[in-house]
Amino acid sequence: MNSLFKNTWTLTKSPAGAVQFEAFNSTVDYPDPFNKTFRHATMLVSDLALRDDPIFSAIAGSWVNNFDALTNAFVAAWCKSLSPWLLGLAPHLDLLTYSGKQ
Repeated sequence: MNSLFKNTWTLTKSPAGAVQFEAFNSTVDYPDPFNKTFRHATMLVSDLALRDDPIFSAIAGSWVNNFDALTNAFVAAWCKSLSPWLLGLAPHLDLLTYSGKQ
């Protein structure tokens, strides 16, 4: 979250030609998986939506300095999304109408 909120992002293309954003003022570089060099952090449009959308920004911004809250929210969402499969109920659910309520 720190990288998302504290960097300035500039439009660029991935090695495969996909649109992505690169940290313009990055203070941390990451190993490039294709060679032995380092590169700036990259984000997708969906990542930047967490910062730029007013509703998402309020939620994601609250996690910048509270990593425990982020991990707790992630675990809750992950378990909720998997609960029908973990309980063995998935074959019996109409997934188009499933609301997540038990």
